[in-house]
Amino acid sequence: MSAPLLPARAVEMQKQGMTTAQIAKHLGVSISQVSGWWKLMGYDPVAYHAPEIAAALAAGVSISRAVTSVGLT
Repeated sequence: MSAPLLPARAVEMQKQGMTTAQIAKHLGVSISQVSGWWKLMGYDPVAYHAPEIAAALAAGVSISRAVTSVGLT
């Protein structure tokens, strides 16, 4: 995979529910590199997953489980 595609791939992987650590390991980079790419891409994983987290909380799921289920740990 070419380097310019990695930031976009990191965003897509997180949107699918992977954690920062899982993405970093899969792409062979550091966790801070993944976070940097998200900033570069203007991606905020909390904002992206907020509706899904809110729906889970409204359904009675614990906040820990709601956040973990979308890769935010």
